[in-house]
Amino acid sequence: MKITQLIGVLISIVLLILGNVLENPYIGVLATLMFWLVFLVKMLKNWRKNILPFFFLICFFSFLLGGYLMNLIGMSEFNQDKETTIFALNIIFISLCSIWTGIFFADKIRFTIARKSSNRQSDVLTVYSGLEKLAMVLYWVAFPFYILNFVTRNRFVAIFGYLEYYRSYRGTSALVSYGNIVCMFAFYLFLACFPSKKRVMPVIISYVIANIMSVFAGSRTNMVVAMVFSLFYLLLRQGREHDKVWINKKFIWMVIIVTPLLLAFLGYWAYYRMEIVQSGMNIADYITSFVESNGGSGSIIGYTYNLQDSLRNTGSHSYTFGYLVRIFSGINYGQSSVEIANSGTSLGATLTYGLNSYMFLRGGGMGTCYIAELWIDFGIIGVCIYNLILGYILSKMSKINYAHTISALISFAVIQELFTLPRSEALCMLPFFTSRIFILLLVITLVLRHTGGEKVVKKKEILYVRK
Repeated sequence: MKITQLIGVLISIVLLILGNVLENPYIGVLATLMFWLVFLVKMLKNWRKNILPFFFLICFFSFLLGGYLMNLIGMSEFNQDKETTIFALNIIFISLCSIWTGIFFADKIRFTIARKSSNRQSDVLTVYSGLEKLAMVLYWVAFPFYILNFVTRNRFVAIFGYLEYYRSYRGTSALVSYGNIVCMFAFYLFLACFPSKKRVMPVIISYVIANIMSVFAGSRTNMVVAMVFSLFYLLLRQGREHDKVWINKKFIWMVIIVTPLLLAFLGYWAYYRMEIVQSGMNIADYITSFVESNGGSGSIIGYTYNLQDSLRNTGSHSYTFGYLVRIFSGINYGQSSVEIANSGTSLGATLTYGLNSYMFLRGGGMGTCYIAELWIDFGIIGVCIYNLILGYILSKMSKINYAHTISALISFAVIQELFTLPRSEALCMLPFFTSRIFILLLVITLVLRHTGGEKVVKKKEILYVRK
């Protein structure tokens, strides 16, 4: 660690201790944001090696620290008392430290697996053109179902209002839900085939636009993750194909210009959908509103701290492994039922029910956060261990060469879920992989993998083997 980074880390630790001693949440926010910034800069300096931790930290800020930044600069007030806020900041700080430690160990500890000798070079990327064509067809066939899911929700909100959406909206048909899974599977498979930029961009642009539409129904997570994942993929291709320009200066300037305008519009929409638009608000106010509302997962940690007694007394609770418990025990309660709230398997449901049962029983939800789940189940040690492993995984997944289409497919699906992790369940990646549609499509892909001829094309950095 360079001397400047070490000084930044030490200052942030001293500030965190000072914030706890003086019971000053502003100092705690400053300490946590400083540590996050030092961490981010370290990942940025060697982005090809740490591309995944870098983008994960962006999502971490967006979902956990954005609201606290607005508190620090005086654009909004803390929505929880001092003790609760300081506790949440301490847990977030410890999580960041553990992730950094996991990345450090990933660079120092290497597991070697004996392999049979092979003539294939280590920089060979196996791409199956037949699968690429199949993935493109599946994506565009299933895309109408994917976008219909957002259109249906948006139409419901436009007719009945945002509050009624939470009270009575019950989703779309099973056909649309299956179509969503097919579309996402095809999306990951297509990207895993590493097609040309000319073929990739229409797919990525359509995917981002569809997820931007989700904001009109009140969901911001999909949009943020879609944009971050798309940038991750483009930079991934840029880092591995030095003879190809995937992100140029024009693209960078477009992102710089469009992003604040998009955030301002989304902030405005947050007020408009609640019918509380104020005439005195400006663009900066709307940007502040979006950043603060999107970074609300820190509040989930605070609510968990305040309701810890009732949360721990909810049966044989296991919020971290709740999804697995529901599968193996056969629990099939409705998402807004008293049974799921009292089952001890869903922190989001139990927490919302404890804070506002009226809203919960009508379909509303506060959401969840993997850090809160870990803390309520296993305490500080659980938070440290999970984030240590998470940092290790983030580092290792940044360095794999995605040499095979199937492994790349699964990796991209995992990475997208990792980006949602700060405001999702600790095992948020499992539902997609346990879906019967996903398993069926994966089997079909494995069967069709070896179809077509083989063509070898040499690149400057990678040798592509097209089959």
